[in-house]
Amino acid sequence: MKQQRKCGDCKETFPKSQITRINKMWRCIFCTRKKRKDHREHLKRNVLGIRKRSDILIEVRERREEKRKMSGNFSLPLEKVRMKKRTPGLGFYLTKLEWQVLNQKYTNQGWSYKEANQKVKGIREYLINFVQKLREEKKSEEELDIRFKEEFARLCEI
Repeated sequence: MKQQRKCGDCKETFPKSQITRINKMWRCIFCTRKKRKDHREHLKRNVLGIRKRSDILIEVRERREEKRKMSGNFSLPLEKVRMKKRTPGLGFYLTKLEWQVLNQKYTNQGWSYKEANQKVKGIREYLINFVQKLREEKKSEEELDIRFKEEFARLCEI
């Protein structure tokens, strides 16, 4: 009969060929593998500072959510939406999509949600005054629409 020994960690009996003595303690090959694996993991993560990709992705996602909460912008990402036609004679206004584009632009630049809203309201007032000046010059409705879109595009670039 083969000589049997108990493992110091898992307390199971194994034949002598599967048991080794490490630091005055008998360990089976399975516990030894596990201990080595844990030690290698410890060296990688704590000593060398190598991080798992999944941990990095989770941390980035958390930072992104925190930044979104701090900016106060809880809107969903912009979707592709058809632009509404402006009906002549009813006045020019910013559509919801145009409002969102400007608001998103300013929040991405680092403005808070309230500051961005105030900025967009100022732009809206500017565009209303711009259209009134064009109407005083007796421009046609199609030309008004074209000039309005050009001015809006110029404001988006700034």
